Amino acid sequence: MYNNPSGVSWGHICEHVTKDINRFYLKEDWITARTLQTWNQSFRVLKMVLPKLPPKIRTSPPFLMNNPNEASMIASWVRSNLDNFEVHDLIRYIHEELIDRMAKYNILRRNEKISQDVDADDDKEEKDLDRAIKNNPNILRTCDVRNEQRKVLKENGLSSICTSTVYKWMSHLGFKNKPFEKSFRTNGHEKEENIRTRIDHVIRYLKEERYCYRWVRVPRSKILDMISWGLVPAGVEKLGRPVEDGLEIASQIEFHADTHEAFEEFISPIGKVYGGDLQFDFTYAAKPVLFIGQDESSIESNTANSNTWVDQDGRGAMRPKGRGYSIVLVLR
Repeated sequence: MYNNPSGVSWGHICEHVTKDINRFYLKEDWITARTLQTWNQSFRVLKMVLPKLPPKIRTSPPFLMNNPNEASMIASWVRSNLDNFEVHDLIRYIHEELIDRMAKYNILRRNEKISQDVDADDDKEEKDLDRAIKNNPNILRTCDVRNEQRKVLKENGLSSICTSTVYKWMSHLGFKNKPFEKSFRTNGHEKEENIRTRIDHVIRYLKEERYCYRWVRVPRSKILDMISWGLVPAGVEKLGRPVEDGLEIASQIEFHADTHEAFEEFISPIGKVYGGDLQFDFTYAAKPVLFIGQDESSIESNTANSNTWVDQDGRGAMRPKGRGYSIVLVLR
């Protein structure tokens, strides 16, 4: 109880009490001094204690509220395992470490191996509790620890700890499960200088391609035959340019080697080594041009999770940008 010394207002007393309450619930703003004043007024009129709790406290998990030390241990365990966090691993940790420890603590207190004045949540008593568990194996062996674990769960309004329960607890502790974003990567593909460089490269490529082994000449009669046979689409001759051979109607049409795969048989034996022939009006005073390039493609297994856990400060595990194991194809 807080007495009202002279010179101290009721509002100052409520502020002092709320600091203790908020420290207990691990939050800074769960209860305000104004809320306590409202409770006091309701009690004096209605004779009811705590007529209504704030929404945040009503929806908070009882286990975490009743056991702030264990709540802190859960949060610490999750932060240390964010790199490869799995919910079932946390469930195993809670059952095999926390609940088991709380059950053994209750058994040793009943057998007066731990003082009744000892608070299991005090940091300085952690080592004493661990020492008591280690030094009294016979008592723990003769007691039904599993039944005591069920009592611990029941005291906190639980029958078991499942996946949905753990998700609620993690949300209460400030952790969020959000889609993985490559926010730490820099994407400079659309910078103005990079766009300008790409445009200059395309223009230079199209100019120099005229001096490459990238062309094929097909007789006009063969083109008409292939159109009638359905090997190439009608109007394909408009994609090439007539070969100027002095005739009124050019007997050959020159195409780019990639126009249609049916034209590959008309490439000369020497041109097949390079992927096509030189243009018919190529000046041999110039040197042919050969482009040497490389491209890569990756095939991902998509075995990595698309979501990731982050703490209340937005910090999460550093993950690779891929989605699991992948195969990289290099084209040269």
